[in-house]
Amino acid sequence: MNKKHYFSRLRRYFNDSRIRLILHYLGLRLKEFLGYKKFKVLNSTICATNGIICINGVYQYKEGGLLSEAIIKDIHFSGFFLHLKVYLYKLDRTISCCHSFKPSGYAGMWRLWDKGHYDAEEWYGEET
Repeated sequence: MNKKHYFSRLRRYFNDSRIRLILHYLGLRLKEFLGYKKFKVLNSTICATNGIICINGVYQYKEGGLLSEAIIKDIHFSGFFLHLKVYLYKLDRTISCCHSFKPSGYAGMWRLWDKGHYDAEEWYGEET
């Protein structure tokens, strides 16, 4: 058997974006199972630096006209979905968010940004 031919075929399969997405998701599931608190999530709703989010990290949550500082309380991966429990501390409210890992072209209604990405005073100053 020609080893070069065998490995080039394997490389072609791993370069397929669907396989990479599945491996990324399974890696996140494994990290969650092992108790990790920090995850690099390749998802269109996570707009933090390099897609890295962590439990008890402070971010800005944006959905429609709402912009609030948020703390991630829980991160869960199941059914090829990202599930987050986010505490919006200025509104004193906990919400649950989820988004699919499947590429659909739809960015989603909500997004998480790094703290300080938007100027909240300017954001709410435009509406009043």
